[in-house]
Amino acid sequence: MPRIVIILALFVSMSIAACTSADEAPPQVGASSVSDQPIALDWKLADGETIAYLTAMKSIESPTIDFNFDELLEEGADTPGMAILDGLEQFAQLYYGTPQEYNFISTLHLNERGNITVLMIMDSLTSVEEQPEMTFEPPSQDIGAEEWEQQLRDAVQRMQQDMQGTVQLRGEIAPAGEVTSFYLPDRQKNLLAIFFELPSQPVRIGETWELDFQCVEIGAGFIFTQSDRINQVTFSEVTTLPDGRQVAVLDYLMLESVSGYTDSHLLSSIDGATAEPKAIATRCSFVGQGQFLINEGRWHQLVGEMSISSVGILDSSQTQRFAITPLDEVPPQYIGLE
Repeated sequence: MPRIVIILALFVSMSIAACTSADEAPPQVGASSVSDQPIALDWKLADGETIAYLTAMKSIESPTIDFNFDELLEEGADTPGMAILDGLEQFAQLYYGTPQEYNFISTLHLNERGNITVLMIMDSLTSVEEQPEMTFEPPSQDIGAEEWEQQLRDAVQRMQQDMQGTVQLRGEIAPAGEVTSFYLPDRQKNLLAIFFELPSQPVRIGETWELDFQCVEIGAGFIFTQSDRINQVTFSEVTTLPDGRQVAVLDYLMLESVSGYTDSHLLSSIDGATAEPKAIATRCSFVGQGQFLINEGRWHQLVGEMSISSVGILDSSQTQRFAITPLDEVPPQYIGLE
């Protein structure tokens, strides 16, 4: 197997599947109510009804990403493929190293199976007339590095603009809150669980449950030595909004971490590869709070922070603020989408 393919396979195998008014803390509400009775936290949508949320994911600070492929090779090893890896690193730093802000419109409606269809549609809430015109030509080898980087940024921006109004996630949940679209990739299923999953059984204040959430993955090229996992949603209290509506306050604490080292046997066929194991570690966390309207059966608000980091062959760090806020009206172009 060509060495460049093996090195790239190492990088891919340790990738992490992940993952508004987000700058604002949840509003303070009225005094807490104490009850020993279990409460059903269910979605309540009428036939033909569609509800919508502004769903935002915003970088808190510039993400960082650095490749350390050279650490897999003996010093001075002649590896032509390193030029390709250098280009890959440059692209990744430009694409992932820029603060990212994604706004979606999430719509929910009952489907013919009696479940709830969830669509996450990329939409900045900016009209087409207000969006700047974008032009892009493929980067030329004759241009300088700075101009090439700018053209690449323009290409990424154009790609994001072209995705406006398109469905980026299509999932399904049961009215009782269970994620039924088990077939989704982990990164999409994680978002669906964080934003829309609810306990499938009535719960009392103080009780906890788990989400259908798995954020960290490592491949067969790595030997793990330690792993930790916390997956907990807590029904903290029932409280009353100023307008008299009751909300269930849910606190989210999700943490996954894995550490270990590279499998030296996987590198043995690469000329110039070091046999010394390289330490690796990955970590993912989500901490947040949601306010669910008990009688209306829908979110009042949910905010939180998702952090993903890795150390080893790939050093990276990213923290995003998540928020979901109800819209008074569903954009008409998204009503009736399946």
